[in-house]
Amino acid sequence: MPINYSPATAADVTAIARVGSAAFDPATDPMMRRIFPQHLQQPGVDAQAKWRAWRKTCRLQDDPNSIIMVAVDEELDEVVGYAWWVAPPKPDQEPFVAPKEPKFAGVDPEARGEALVAIESAIEFIFGKSREHYELSILAVHPQHGRKGIGKNLVQWGLDRARSDKKDAYLIATPMGKPLYERLGFVAIGDVPFLGINFTSMIVKNNPHTRLEDGRVVHLNEAEAAA
Repeated sequence: MPINYSPATAADVTAIARVGSAAFDPATDPMMRRIFPQHLQQPGVDAQAKWRAWRKTCRLQDDPNSIIMVAVDEELDEVVGYAWWVAPPKPDQEPFVAPKEPKFAGVDPEARGEALVAIESAIEFIFGKSREHYELSILAVHPQHGRKGIGKNLVQWGLDRARSDKKDAYLIATPMGKPLYERLGFVAIGDVPFLGINFTSMIVKNNPHTRLEDGRVVHLNEAEAAA
C-alpha cells in the first residue's frame, strides 16, 4: 500500500475535510464534541466537513505560508491523512490574517470562541508578536489508516523543513497526540487548558537566535547567540 506525500491543491479540499471529520469524530473526540454538540446537528449533514472545507480553502487560496501536505493511498487514489503546517513569513511579508469565520450550522459559537482565544493566547505568550517558527496547526489521519506511520511522516516533513531553515517548530498537542510528538523530539513547555481538556504547548528548538526562558521563546542578540 504505497503512500504518496505532496502539497494539497484546491481539488483535495473535500477529501481533506472528510478525513478531518473522521479523525476528529465528535463521538470519540472531546473537543469536537463541544464545538459540534449533538443537539445542534442536522440529520444527514456533516457540519464539521463544511467548516473544515471553508478553513482549508481560505488558507490554500490566500495564505502563502500555509502548506497542507496530503498523504494519498496510491492504490485507492484517496487522501488518507494530512498535516497543515504554517511556515514563517518572509522578511518583507506581513503575517496572514485569517478572515472572520462565518456562522456555520452545527457549530457552538461559544465553544469555538473559547478554543480560538486559548490557542491564540498560548501562541502569543510563547512567541509574542513574532511568527518566525513553523507551526503544525492540524494533523489528521483517517482512522481506517492509522498505525501505518502516516502521521509520523507528515510531522517529520515539517520538522525536516524547520530544521533546514533553522527555525523552531511548534504545536499544541491533544492528550492523544502528545506521545507521538514526544517520540519525534517535541518538548512540552506549558499547558493550554480549554473546553475542559488539558492540551500541551510543545516545541522543537532549531533557531540559534532564540532560547526558551520560563516557557517563552526569547530572541537573542548577536553576542548572546554567539556565546
